[in-house]
Amino acid sequence: MRKILIALMVLVPLVTTAFACDYRVEPLCTDKGGLRKGGPCLKSSARVDFVFPPHSNLKFDNGRLRRGYRYHFVRIGGLSSDYRRSVAGVAKAEYYHSRRENGEESGSFTKCSAPADYCAYSLFTAPDGSRIVVIRIDYNALLNDFTNVGDNLDRMSLVLLSDLYQKGETGETSWAPSISQDIVEKVFDMIPLASEESLARYVSRSDPQKSYVLLNPKIILRVDTVERDEKEGSWNYRLLGTVDIRINRDKNGFLTQNSFFQDINVRPGNLLPNGGKFVLQAGTGDIQFSQTLRTTPYIFLNQINLKHNSKSNDPGACDQSDDNDRILCNSQLWHFDDLTQVVVDKQELKLNPDAARYFSSFGFRNLINPMIEIWICGSRDQIPLRTNFLQLSNQSPIPSSARIYRLWKKRYHRVRGDDLGSLILLPSDRITF
Repeated sequence: MRKILIALMVLVPLVTTAFACDYRVEPLCTDKGGLRKGGPCLKSSARVDFVFPPHSNLKFDNGRLRRGYRYHFVRIGGLSSDYRRSVAGVAKAEYYHSRRENGEESGSFTKCSAPADYCAYSLFTAPDGSRIVVIRIDYNALLNDFTNVGDNLDRMSLVLLSDLYQKGETGETSWAPSISQDIVEKVFDMIPLASEESLARYVSRSDPQKSYVLLNPKIILRVDTVERDEKEGSWNYRLLGTVDIRINRDKNGFLTQNSFFQDINVRPGNLLPNGGKFVLQAGTGDIQFSQTLRTTPYIFLNQINLKHNSKSNDPGACDQSDDNDRILCNSQLWHFDDLTQVVVDKQELKLNPDAARYFSSFGFRNLINPMIEIWICGSRDQIPLRTNFLQLSNQSPIPSSARIYRLWKKRYHRVRGDDLGSLILLPSDRITF
C-alpha cells in the first residue's frame, strides 16, 4: 500500500504539469453580479469563451478575480536595430501573472493610449544596449466591461501597435522595422484571450461595415480578379483567374514577395496618375508586387462591402460607375510607414486613410481573401482566416473525437475543452483523428 501511495504522489505532479502545459477553452459567465469560470452558463448569463495558453489562467472567488490573477505580464528582451536578433528576442518572451501592479519589474509603466488604458508598457535598456519591453494587462479593468471584452481586446491590439511603434521604432535606439507587429502577436499568443478575438494578435477587425488585417507571413492572400461584361448595363462578370500570394520579410524587416528573385530597387512603383497615393500592384499577367511594398513595413488588407447597391462614404466604396476604376470597388492594401495616427476612430476602430502612404489593388474588380494553412491528419489544408472549428467541422468529415494541437514556444500543445466549436483556428494548427 505504501508503495502505491508513493507511486501516486509521483504521478500526480506529472498529470498536473501535463494539463498546465495544454491550451484550454473555458467559458466565463456572469453570475450573481460577478464572473464565474467553467461549467454550464445560465441562459440569462452573458458568456464569453476564453482561450488559456499554457501556464496562463484566471481564477475567481465569489464572482471576483483573485488578486494574484489581476495583472498579466509579457516580458520581451533582445530588441535592437538588428532584425534577426530582435526576432530571436521576441521568440524568447516570458509570461507571468501577479497581484502586484509592477509585478517583478523595477521600472515604471506607462498606460497605453485611451481608450485601451487597461494595458501598459515599460521600456528600458539592457546592459548590452538592447531594448527590453514589458507589457502589462489589468484584467480587473478589462473584464469590468465584460459584454464588450472582445471589442476592448481589438482596441488594445491596435492601440498597442501604435504606441510601440512610437516608443520603439523612432529615435536613435529604435528596434527594427515591423518588430512592433511581432511584439503584439507574441503578447496575444501568451495571455488569456476571448476566443472570438483570437485574431487580435494579427491586428484584425471584422464587423458589419469592414474587415481588415495586418499582413503577416503566416497569412496567404488569395486574389480573385474578374472583368465586367462589355454589354451596357450588364452586371455580369467573368472570373479571369485566381492566384495565391505569399509574403515574407527580408533581413531588415521589410516585406518581400520572393526570396529567390532578389529584386531590390528594380521594379517600378506603379503609381497611378490620380493623386500620387494609388498603386496598381498587378494585373493578370503580372502578379508581382510593385516596389511600394518595400517602402512601407506595415500593410493592411482592408475590405468593405463590394456590392454596388451598398452605398458608403468609406474609401473604396462601390458604385456601378466604378467598375473600371483600379482602386474603388476593390479589396485594397493600405500601406503605412508611420503608425502614429494609424487609427482615426478608436471606438469604431477605423483605420485612418489620411495616414496611409499608399492605397493599392490588384486591378479591376478584385477580391482578396486572406487564407491560412493548417494540418488535418498530416495533410496541409488552406482555410479562410477567421474559420472556427465548428465551421470547419460543418465543411469536412471531422469526428467529434478529433484532437486539436497548437504551437506554443515552437512546440505543439493540445487544446482541451468541453466545447471547442468557437475556437478560431490559427496558422499551423494540427487536427488529428
